[in-house]
Amino acid sequence: MVLSVTRCRTLTCRSRLGEQVASDITSNRPFDGRTALVTGSGQNIGRAIALAFARGGANVVINGHQNQAAIESVAEKARSFGVGALAVLADVGSPSAVQTMVERSVEAFGSVDIALSNVALRLHTEFLDISVEGWQRILNANLSASFYLARAVLPLMEERGWGRIVHISGIDGFAAFPDRAHNATCKAGVFALAKAIAVKFGQCGASLQISTLDARDG
Repeated sequence: MVLSVTRCRTLTCRSRLGEQVASDITSNRPFDGRTALVTGSGQNIGRAIALAFARGGANVVINGHQNQAAIESVAEKARSFGVGALAVLADVGSPSAVQTMVERSVEAFGSVDIALSNVALRLHTEFLDISVEGWQRILNANLSASFYLARAVLPLMEERGWGRIVHISGIDGFAAFPDRAHNATCKAGVFALAKAIAVKFGQCGASLQISTLDARDG
């Protein structure tokens, strides 16, 4: 089993935090020939991480939900580092949309070697004000989306004998936030999900990393 956990605290903006999380991968182009898929990479943390992978030599798949222009802009910037880039609009809360996105990535670059699950909805709602629909919406976006992505890419990683899956989590999964019960449940669940995947697939060359982002600046 290969499972690593990192923790970062942002004192500035989220996009700068993304650069901090990914800064150590950009020296000497360590990802030449690899393909990295980063969900929610049209802005902020996801954008910074996707561009860091591109600077590190990886082809990148840029994902967003609604803004095609934003993800195309990130893809164009990524190509300036001499790598391939694919911009894909997809709702990561839809398993079929995630599967299609991965299939398009394989068509473009041959495989997905690194999958980073970054999308999250960060709502503040008092516990008794959380509706059933709201609960399910947050769990689908913040937890199930990580499952859908892992399920789609793991067969590729298993076949190639190498892969990396990164889940962006948060301190919510370990601390008490009374107005974020739905989000805290997801963040704790991401850790459990990663451990389960690592136990099963670590021997096949796939490793899991969880990055917890202490974004107390809002």
